[in-house]
Amino acid sequence: MLINGGRLYSFASAPQAHRTHRISDAEWDQQKQRILDLYLKEGMTLPRVQEIMRKERGFEATYGEILETTTHATLLMILGCANMCIG
Repeated sequence: MLINGGRLYSFASAPQAHRTHRISDAEWDQQKQRILDLYLKEGMTLPRVQEIMRKERGFEATYGEILETTTHATLLMILGCANMCIG
């Protein structure tokens, strides 16, 4: 389960996609901020983020790839906040 904007989202119900090519680090760097804005600032679900990125930018990442990106960013934000609050 993932909490996003006060909503719970089940990983099991997430759509799966299969791709034959790997997304380059450079391409991820170009798209990452928009993904994080949609997910963290606008509170969209990961499937909705995936759909918007595909429609707006032609960026076709799998659910798992987007999940990894948003989870990593969320953890960094939590750790940064904890460090600022403690230190």
